[in-house]
Amino acid sequence: MKNARYDWKRGVLPMELITRSRERRRIAIIVVALVLALLIALAYTIVSSRQATAAAVETMSEVYLQELSNQVISHFNTGIDGKFCQLETVGSSLCLLYTSPSPRDRQKSRMPSSA
Repeated sequence: MKNARYDWKRGVLPMELITRSRERRRIAIIVVALVLALLIALAYTIVSSRQATAAAVETMSEVYLQELSNQVISHFNTGIDGKFCQLETVGSSLCLLYTSPSPRDRQKSRMPSSA
């Protein structure tokens, strides 16, 4: 220890300075490695979540379009069925009007007789 010089400004021996410097470098390398690992993990998470989001949106779009198509078809069928029901009702009413006796007529029916 007699050969070692003492650094009065820092209060340490030169060997201690070298040792501290090496320790700081190791810590800095470890910190940089951890930051890089976190950045890689973050990038992977972002990429995988975008892919998962795109797949989910595509699936939801397909389901939504199928449901929308089903509703339109159902509405269209209901509309057509309703129109046919209305036509049947009007036709039945007209038939009843034509075949029912008129209060002014003495005949029982307007249907031509087969005899």
